[in-house]
Amino acid sequence: MVTFDVTVKGKGWIGLGILGDDTRTLKGADLWIGWKDKQGNAHLKDCHGTKDARVISDEHNDLQLVGFKSSKRFTRLTLRRKLATSDKDDIDIKKGVRKVIFAWGANIPDAHRPCKQFLGNNTHIRFKRLMIVQRTKKIPQIPSDAKYFDVMHRKVRVPAQKTTYWCTKFRLSDVPDFKSPHHIIAIQPLIQKRKFHIVHHMVLHSCFAKPNETNAVFSKPCFRENMPASVHDCGMLGGIYAWGIGMSKIFRFPKNVGYPVGLNDSSQYFLLQAHFNNEQLQSDIIDSSGLRFYYTKPRKYDAGMITVGANINDNMIIPPGMDKWTVRGVCTKDCTQKMRPRKRIKLFATLPHAHATVTRIRTTLVRNGVEVNEIIDADNFNMNHQRFHMLEKEVEVKEGDEIFNYCTSRTLDRKYATVGGMGSSKEMCLNAMMYYPKIDVETCLSSEIVVQPVFTAKYARPVFANCAGGSRAEEDTSYWRFSNWTGVEWTKSMKDELHKFYNENHPRPLVLPECRGKSGVKYDLPPVYRPIIKQKLKKKGINSSLYKKKKEVWKDPGKN
Repeated sequence: MVTFDVTVKGKGWIGLGILGDDTRTLKGADLWIGWKDKQGNAHLKDCHGTKDARVISDEHNDLQLVGFKSSKRFTRLTLRRKLATSDKDDIDIKKGVRKVIFAWGANIPDAHRPCKQFLGNNTHIRFKRLMIVQRTKKIPQIPSDAKYFDVMHRKVRVPAQKTTYWCTKFRLSDVPDFKSPHHIIAIQPLIQKRKFHIVHHMVLHSCFAKPNETNAVFSKPCFRENMPASVHDCGMLGGIYAWGIGMSKIFRFPKNVGYPVGLNDSSQYFLLQAHFNNEQLQSDIIDSSGLRFYYTKPRKYDAGMITVGANINDNMIIPPGMDKWTVRGVCTKDCTQKMRPRKRIKLFATLPHAHATVTRIRTTLVRNGVEVNEIIDADNFNMNHQRFHMLEKEVEVKEGDEIFNYCTSRTLDRKYATVGGMGSSKEMCLNAMMYYPKIDVETCLSSEIVVQPVFTAKYARPVFANCAGGSRAEEDTSYWRFSNWTGVEWTKSMKDELHKFYNENHPRPLVLPECRGKSGVKYDLPPVYRPIIKQKLKKKGINSSLYKKKKEVWKDPGKN
């Protein structure tokens, strides 16, 4: 059961509820309304939004009225409901962020049709994204003897362009304690006030100096030709930690786990990469946001982070005018077989990441062609409210396993195709997962390489650009080739053709794995046939498993 307690100013009725897949209207919404009649009797009604945008009563009332108080100063409604009711008109309340509606008015609702108050002319309505169900695992506290250090951008002038990736490198040797082994056990985002609309996300990478390298510090736009070698090779997609817009709380590692620093083979530098989203092209923004790291003496296990999903390039194409379009990225067994020095790891947290079109991210674990575990199902994903999800049950990943990452997009309001890319108007399909014990693999992505030569070349116009932002209309070996979908009108046959490329088997390899290890070292892996799931997971829900496993004690698998 979950209890809802809402108070508003003034006397009247109160409504609230959960929006469905279409978070812009009340279609499919699960709605509840409470009020008092003229005799002072309290009422509670279970409602829902229909496909034609009406709001009507449910056939069955699955709500329990706890209390309703009303006076000239305030009105308060308290109710309870089961997380899952098995009612076709209700929405199951699951872990994750949901868009919630609050409504209220001063009149007395019609007892025969109270649900229509949600559409009334004098109704006040507010929307808010909330984490209704919080995690039940006990959150580890930061020890009293923990120390901290900050990794910050220092008065960075944000360029007057929509998308900027800014890289700042920090020397860990500047922290006196790190001349001996320590563990980072908690990370806190430090975002300046009134900068949340600019700082879209940050990723922290671990770096290793190149021989004879003299560049101790670096604070400039990323992906430039004159970047120091250690910055360029630092693993632009792997990392230690990731923060996304909407996240605010301190991230705490499990009590027996921490990220290692101060070891001979641990990071020598940290690279803080920030994505600035300057939609208004402001030229006077100065940012000094960053991260705070709490550290203690070493714990039992070293932690790491592995990023899975679709490679960030224009092989990912999402047609315009789609209510649902799913793309996927696969961490193939060719990459997980590179897990060293361990042959199995435990996932304990996950951060799904995408941009504006994505409404759902689902990640599953596949072993020998069988889907054995659903790691996360963020079925109400929103770019502006991203967060780490601490798994209720740690998920074991073994050498040779595969991890599928699915992203479902809605592009009804877009005129042209959306492709994979770094800018907020483009799209990503990633999941950054925290685990232990630490292995060498940091990035495990895939790209649907058949799309470019067969589909993109047929319909899109090529553009050639370099890393400094220059572009050319004709081919130049010093420029990268990109596809330009602006002005391309999409037909149903084009959408069907692209869907076929993404979902049907072809006589040649379709998927190119992207597998990177420590400090961005790339493993050369050949293209492979698209991995096939022979048996889907029937049980749905975050962190669900195909098998009922016997309780077992987790042992350090270092030599197994």
